[in-house]
Amino acid sequence: MSKALYGGAITVVLPSSYHDVSSHRQVPDHQEVWLDLNGDCSFICEIVEAQSEVSPGEAAAYFWQDLCESNDSSETQKWREINDPDVLDPFLPAQFREPKASPCDRVVFCCGWQTSTNSNNSIGDVGGETNRVFICLAILRLHGVGAEMLLTLNAPQKNCSSTLVLSDLEHETRALDTFRGILSTFEIRQWELFAS
Repeated sequence: MSKALYGGAITVVLPSSYHDVSSHRQVPDHQEVWLDLNGDCSFICEIVEAQSEVSPGEAAAYFWQDLCESNDSSETQKWREINDPDVLDPFLPAQFREPKASPCDRVVFCCGWQTSTNSNNSIGDVGGETNRVFICLAILRLHGVGAEMLLTLNAPQKNCSSTLVLSDLEHETRALDTFRGILSTFEIRQWELFAS
């Protein structure tokens, strides 16, 4: 189902079970947070200032580490950047497959596991429990408009869209399939969004 983000400046197709968190609690203006009501998964879209000092080769590690710190992650496992074009291309939003057609310098994609015990972050919501979460992160480097856009899928291993306990590989595959479906429909329709 197509969803309007940032007042319609961006559109994306999310599974019908994903609902806007801002209808239940306050969300910062630079973020959009959508929660899967059939499980514990969430999709977060965030606009941050362009980090021009971070080189293309360092971007994945830089933003992954920043996410670890934001999530108060105590451990990260199987972290990896995906840069093989054959693997990466299906994840790319259609409008960014031709870099010269938009202000997008580059799309960086990485994924991996984080472990957190902080109940007040984006990857866990059960107070005091340890949450092991598979995270998919896409970084749209929009330096032409002075921004980075971070698109994140958080897929906790516990009860994520299933009451069955999945193996790591099954869990990763399910999350990656969901993320690929979301990213392939992502479209920035109003570039004026980044002027504010």
